[in-house]
Amino acid sequence: MSRDPLLSLHAIRLRDVEAARQTLGICLMAETEAINRIGSLNDAVRRDREAENAVEDGYRFLNMFAARQTAVRNLRRTADADLVTLRSRCDVARAAVAAARATAEAVGQLIDERAAIERAEAAKRDQHVLDDIVRFNRRGKPGRANRPAGAVWPGEGARAPIPDR
Repeated sequence: MSRDPLLSLHAIRLRDVEAARQTLGICLMAETEAINRIGSLNDAVRRDREAENAVEDGYRFLNMFAARQTAVRNLRRTADADLVTLRSRCDVARAAVAAARATAEAVGQLIDERAAIERAEAAKRDQHVLDDIVRFNRRGKPGRANRPAGAVWPGEGARAPIPDR
């Protein structure tokens, strides 16, 4: 007996959903790391400003603080650009998860609809069997009054007919 292709397709679609979810998880982790990197750069800037104010004769270290501020500012721009890129990738990954879920649900609904049709057809066949039994009982069983005179029913052999009651 061959496997239903829809069941195979549904299994594939469910694997696609899981793969898309894993990709989204990786994107979200990378986005979180980028946000943390920006936060650490902001903390570094804050600590440098506090250190600049706390050091006596801070004007002597002005060039050093300015160079550090420039370097941190460049790192921050790079981190901001990375965060924008990662957010766009996360949006794409979210859309991929939604699309994968939608296709998996559509295949699942199709399977459910086919199963409902099969159940309805089975119920229809069962009802036909019951209707046949009722019709047979209404017409009469062998030996009843509506049996044709001299009729021999299967399995009876050539016996004498049963008189009508």
